[in-house]
Amino acid sequence: MQVLPPGVDFTQYKPQPADQALRRQLGLRENEKIIVFTGGTTFANEAELRELYLAIVLLNQRGTPTRLVRTGITTPGFLATLGFDHKPLVLDMGFVDKLLLPRLLALADVLVQPGRAGPFNDFRLPSKLPEFLASGRPVILPATNIAAQMQDGREALFLKTGTPEEIAEICLRVFADPALAKKLGEAGAAFAKKHFDLAANTTALENFYTATRQRAPLADWSSLRTGAISEISLLPQVLHQQLEKLPGRFPPRRRWPASSSCSPGSSRSSSAPPRLPPRRRPRWPTAWRRPRTASPSPRNRS
Repeated sequence: MQVLPPGVDFTQYKPQPADQALRRQLGLRENEKIIVFTGGTTFANEAELRELYLAIVLLNQRGTPTRLVRTGITTPGFLATLGFDHKPLVLDMGFVDKLLLPRLLALADVLVQPGRAGPFNDFRLPSKLPEFLASGRPVILPATNIAAQMQDGREALFLKTGTPEEIAEICLRVFADPALAKKLGEAGAAFAKKHFDLAANTTALENFYTATRQRAPLADWSSLRTGAISEISLLPQVLHQQLEKLPGRFPPRRRWPASSSCSPGSSRSSSAPPRLPPRRRPRWPTAWRRPRTASPSPRNRS
């Protein structure tokens, strides 16, 4: 198996000071903490994004003025389910030029990818996360997927439950500890450099293709040239070959000798396995049988 992480353009996404002119242009107050989320709303992430919105409410209720800066498409149905006036707490910028995203990330006091471990997040890497880490800002993310290669409190802070209360508590921890925020940002950027280097990952992809071409094929693909069969027809052959390479888990396929006889004393030889007797319809006990009734004659039908 070849795992190929995405690549990041480090000429754009890199640690950089916040652009105060951009902050004033966006109308962000000096005493506000800023959380940036660069991503749209879909049916798949609405519940998790709602928890981030509610965390912003909790932070403000607990005395820490906080604003969420968002980019991407927001569905009207999502806003209708919030149940509160989000406009004073959320700056929704909609779709923006990609070159603006690194500057927005640099404004953040913390970057949050909401969610929790589970079937949805275990098998996906949100495309914004590599950019979050490369920006050098402290990152909060679910304790799954790419987090398995990190250490909680070193490259990022992990969400265990993903509730609004947990998001708010971890954000307050970062806000109150500038040294922790600096350490997380530096370690996160180093992690991004190691795992999301575009040139290194492109080379890994090229090497994978080269090794694949040089490896013996798993099936006789030449039979596809005639057009008589499809790729799916070769799948059983490939699966059997792979299963036989797993010792102790799957028994090898039984191979019948060419001179195998079908029954004791039989003189017939065949390479096929012995034939099984034909299946017979079971005979049910008499008490279980439905009594037969004579069908009415045409003249007696009404």
